[in-house]
Amino acid sequence: MYNNEQPDELLKLKKKTFFQKIFTTEYNIGFGTPTTDACSKCIELKGKVKNKTNAQTKNKFMTDMAFHKMRYKAFFRKLQEKREDLLTLSFYCQKNLVLPKVQDQTAYYSRQIYIYNNFSIVKGSSKDGLSPENVFCYTWMEHEHKKGANEIASAVFHQLSILELLASVSTIRLCADGCGGQNRNSIIIGMLHYFLAKVAPPNIKEIQVIFPITGHSFLPDRVFASIEKKLQHSTIFRPGTDLNIYDWKTFAETYFKKTGSWHFKFNEAKRFILTKSAQQNVLLRGETSYNSDISTGKLIVKKGIKIKSATLPGQIPMGVALKAVKIQDVKNLLKKHFGETWTTMEECSFYQNVLETMTAIHEAEDLEQDEFCEGHENEQLADRV
Repeated sequence: MYNNEQPDELLKLKKKTFFQKIFTTEYNIGFGTPTTDACSKCIELKGKVKNKTNAQTKNKFMTDMAFHKMRYKAFFRKLQEKREDLLTLSFYCQKNLVLPKVQDQTAYYSRQIYIYNNFSIVKGSSKDGLSPENVFCYTWMEHEHKKGANEIASAVFHQLSILELLASVSTIRLCADGCGGQNRNSIIIGMLHYFLAKVAPPNIKEIQVIFPITGHSFLPDRVFASIEKKLQHSTIFRPGTDLNIYDWKTFAETYFKKTGSWHFKFNEAKRFILTKSAQQNVLLRGETSYNSDISTGKLIVKKGIKIKSATLPGQIPMGVALKAVKIQDVKNLLKKHFGETWTTMEECSFYQNVLETMTAIHEAEDLEQDEFCEGHENEQLADRV
């Protein structure tokens, strides 16, 4: 702008670094987006460092913060690692979305239909690009299946089963957050035992499951940002059409000891490593560090059981019973927003079909069992309102 206003060529500045130097050194201005989903531990330690005047106490909190950073950076180095013999998969659940999505303020106080959109699995390290070739999304609605460990384990099992694994790959690394109801549980570990013993090709010798430090589980979140802007960003899979949901919970209860009797403390482990033994059994060990291997791999199956003789668990049929009051709330919301004739409108045909299915399920199931899938806290709030 300055150069364009100068009629004399000699008065023009040839380098923009002249302005850049002054702007970056003479002005106290910073640019960035507001922090969201920040780690509570980081916030706590930063606040203590800022507010303490005692040098010894401040140094202690600074040391704690440095150690905390070292631990979560060690996890991300695992996520970034690339080797010919290593395949990395990271997976994460996006927030639940509600339907119908309308601008009517009545929707805030109404029970709505959840669409579990979506459970995403990203193939490759965090340095790789994102495309439909390496981003796989599993999506379903709440009246079709729940959103628990059985569904997550079945999606991961499906992805592992259809992957075209190179002969050079001997280790599969799975990175996920530490949500106990979905990822960090014996159900996932049991499914991986079955896959490694019964399904995995001979070149796969080891499966690692790695969990991040709490507050630093930003795994395929960048996928969700892209999906919200561009729908054609992943390969979509739907239960009932592309994959089956298996009862991995019953499988784990049948074949494996309870986590309290395992040879390491389950809740303290940051890494689970499954390896094939010489007898084609699967050994498991848990490590509390991201880099040090000090634990010993042992069997966790019940006495007299061999995982190589296990059978695939039974399928969970589609259909989840929903409360009649939720179905009525959705109907009332559609009527209020689209009018009395909403059932005849083409743009509402999707909701008409869903509600007919939900009503059929409601009539067939016993609704006295007040069970909620994860993420239904707002529904319970709506009940109180």
